[in-house]
Amino acid sequence: YVTKDNINLLVGMKIKTIVDFRTPARGEVIDNQVFQNSVPSIHFVNDGFDWEINDPVLFENLVVTFLQTVLNPENAPVLAHCTCGADRTGAMMDAYRMVVDGRTPQDYIAEMGEGCYSARGSMTNLVNLVSTLDVASVKKRLGIGVVQH
Repeated sequence: YVTKDNINLLVGMKIKTIVDFRTPARGEVIDNQVFQNSVPSIHFVNDGFDWEINDPVLFENLVVTFLQTVLNPENAPVLAHCTCGADRTGAMMDAYRMVVDGRTPQDYIAEMGEGCYSARGSMTNLVNLVSTLDVASVKKRLGIGVVQH
């Protein structure tokens, strides 16, 4: 995750937007304001959410907010992270891949089962939320695949 020690590396990589999924509710350090004040070239977005989330409506809202950020060309390149870069970040990356790249929930479940990520062991809530994500609803909310007349 982003620290005072690696922020200059990100500036050198010309990262324009950082999406931080950490949440103060868990006592995780949220120091983005420090970075925003010292590195005005980078836009910080805190979409923090608890890895124990179980509400599909809340999760869909978080996915839409995240995708609105990463799909806006003015925000690119984007770095997204949480504390370990596994559970919350992984869930959002797979939501992206399902909505934007057309991956299926079965692809996601297989990947989770292969242990590609999950820093905290069994994340059945995130598996359930991503695998039941209403991709059509997310696309509609984002205007993806909508024919303009």
